[in-house]
Amino acid sequence: MNQEPLFNRLKCNECFDYTVKEKDTLFDLLRRYELSILELKEANPGCDVFSLKKGQVLTICKSADADKHSEGYILKRDENLSSVAQKFNQSIVALLKANPHLRPLEIQEGISIKVPE
Repeated sequence: MNQEPLFNRLKCNECFDYTVKEKDTLFDLLRRYELSILELKEANPGCDVFSLKKGQVLTICKSADADKHSEGYILKRDENLSSVAQKFNQSIVALLKANPHLRPLEIQEGISIKVPE
């Protein structure tokens, strides 16, 4: 299997190659680079992102429309969409509409979400 990722870098604002380290996990990479699984898979077609191996080269990209984390609120320990919605006087639906990239398994401490004004 070719370890060199293929991706149309024209679709990205920022792309770089990342070499998987021994203790890296999929969750760590998604959280560190504020990506969804879909974004990582699209940037690395033909690569099984669910079984990362030390030395594997992945392309990490922020999509051109990914202004999604630029002015976000960072979730704190024990916060969830409901508590953030209440804190900012918003509905959960409004938060979900403002964060179409958000995946249910990614809603946890440390992620950045947009809060509508």
